[in-house]
Amino acid sequence: MKQPATYPIATAQTIALPNKHHQPHTYAQLNILQRLALRYVSFKRVYLAVYLLLLLLQVLLALLLVILTGAYWLPNQRFQDKYIRFWCRMALGLMRINVEWVDLRGDNNQPLNLPALWVSNHVSWIDIIALQSRFALSFVTKAEVAKWPLIGSLARACGSIFIKRGSGDSSAKVIELARHVQAGRLGLFFPEGTTTTGQSISPFYPKLFGAAAIATVPIQPVVVEYVNTKTGQPHLQAPFVGEDDFINHIKTLMLSPAITVKVKLIDAINSDQHTAISLCDSAYKTMSQALNTTLKR
Repeated sequence: MKQPATYPIATAQTIALPNKHHQPHTYAQLNILQRLALRYVSFKRVYLAVYLLLLLLQVLLALLLVILTGAYWLPNQRFQDKYIRFWCRMALGLMRINVEWVDLRGDNNQPLNLPALWVSNHVSWIDIIALQSRFALSFVTKAEVAKWPLIGSLARACGSIFIKRGSGDSSAKVIELARHVQAGRLGLFFPEGTTTTGQSISPFYPKLFGAAAIATVPIQPVVVEYVNTKTGQPHLQAPFVGEDDFINHIKTLMLSPAITVKVKLIDAINSDQHTAISLCDSAYKTMSQALNTTLKR
């Protein structure tokens, strides 16, 4: 069986293209579409390499800020908050991500900077950067994150609370989270326990809602939605779900349309005379309504 013809190009590399006469062609003899295809592939590779390099520099900048501000050894200090917000906004700008804050709260809500336990639906790793670009939030996240290179150190420096699911330490983490917000900080967790496509909200796990009842602070629900900046339609590449690989997801985002993250602030839920289960039910209901109202437009 004859092998497909190969075609030498200026870079001394060869490409295999169909040719009914099986005659070798030089790069200069390729048609315009073939030339454009080769140039596009080369440009795409260079673009991805430069973009990944910039993201790596962004991570290194974060580590430098962590060291200079002492956040690695002593996190959750007030003066560190502005540096966290600064870095998050830089990272979002680099990734062409815009954050739009939509305040749907009534007049009887407390200021957003007062101690509260925030809850949000979970669509992507971008959720954390988007929310922290405006508010100094300490996240409850899975214990595996603490072991991730670089990312784990950054999460620890931001005051994250790590929980190992199924280990039986959730009760201790509820108390730790309650003490955290009692000290005047804003805590946040994702009650779905996993990421979703953002088209609906999965059932909540109620355990961590008990921290609000213990600390007697309100629950502040938020809903995040990812849309195509140009069209306003749901952004199909933004969700980080299933078996998605972190690096490949970043590459996908770099080649996809610009993203707008809509963060909807909903009426706070007073924790007085509430149990963890009743707080969980109330939050699920209000957040589902806020999301479904948008999807029906």
